[in-house]
Amino acid sequence: MANEDKSTRYHRGRRRAEVGSALLSAGFLGLSVLTGLSAAIRGAVEGAAGGAGITAAVAYGAILFTIHELLQLPVAYHLGVRLDRRYGLSSQTTGQWLRDQLADSITSVALGTGIVVLAWLLLRSAPDRWWMAAALLLTGILVVVAQLAPALLPASGEVQPLANRVLADRLHVLGRRCRTPVAGISVWQVSARTRKASATLVGLGRTRRILLSDTLLAEHGDDEVEVIVAHELAHVVYHDPWISLAVQVAALVTGCYAADRLLTVSVVPMGLLGKGDLAGMPLVALAGWGASRFWQPLANLLSQFQERRADRFAVTMTSNAGALVKALRHLGSVNLAEDRPSTLADIFLHTHPSLGARIDAAQRLAREELGEARAARVRDAVFRRLQR
Repeated sequence: MANEDKSTRYHRGRRRAEVGSALLSAGFLGLSVLTGLSAAIRGAVEGAAGGAGITAAVAYGAILFTIHELLQLPVAYHLGVRLDRRYGLSSQTTGQWLRDQLADSITSVALGTGIVVLAWLLLRSAPDRWWMAAALLLTGILVVVAQLAPALLPASGEVQPLANRVLADRLHVLGRRCRTPVAGISVWQVSARTRKASATLVGLGRTRRILLSDTLLAEHGDDEVEVIVAHELAHVVYHDPWISLAVQVAALVTGCYAADRLLTVSVVPMGLLGKGDLAGMPLVALAGWGASRFWQPLANLLSQFQERRADRFAVTMTSNAGALVKALRHLGSVNLAEDRPSTLADIFLHTHPSLGARIDAAQRLAREELGEARAARVRDAVFRRLQR
């Protein structure tokens, strides 16, 4: 109960900060247009660049999103340092966090700037149909990123081959049984940054490999690691990443269309020079933000269904529901998973079923396994007696 109370407090604090962060982003984007800040930035960069052009668009995007990242910095520090340290989840020094945050911020500014430049170029060339081209191009980028991102996960930490050969052989056999063979099994050294444990699959086809965090291996026995990896393999077997990607694409198309409508009705009231005015680009980002929030409940419900199915698959492939129960309890303890979040939090914020619901389901599977084992023993005893 003490851990449950601790996790509830942790997630309540995290939810408040995340909601505050989302409202801060939306508020900044909207107010930058309403207050004239966006127009002032546009005027300054076009003046420095000698007029509207690609240089001005790049400079505008970089300035706008740098301001956004600076505004978000206190919230990021609260979430990544103060809150995680308070609840014993972070082992990072402040210096390490700052380096990681700087890298994340540079990436965010680069992505934001790229989207601004893309939208601006398309708006200038096809102001009535730009959103369709933007949706198509961004979908292509999203597909590429979805495939490459997992392989880039280890970039922030040291990766070594798994030294436990017995466990490695078990996981290779498991992969073949799941018809998802893996090229290798690696350990991701993350304990210098966090206590949280994780396992994932990276790469594609013949290059696919299993990546286990050193924190996972430190806290879990071989049976638990095997059932956790079986859960991750289920997502590949059922093509879950592609199904989730379809929802993301739907949100992307919705966002691009909403951005076009918002720009169209905002030109006169916001004093924009036209739909292709750089000063209106925050409205494009705001529409995208709204579309992602609109689709989030459906994405969460889909993800929760996939996670429940993956748990059942893991038990089927390992015949070890007890290991799943133990693994979930361990993960919940180490990661401070919330046992019974509210229904609203489940729908709007959580991609996984609650820890309590997953443990309940795993215990039902364990009881079914036990009943089947007892029935098999009875059948064997009767058969032997009949043979005498």
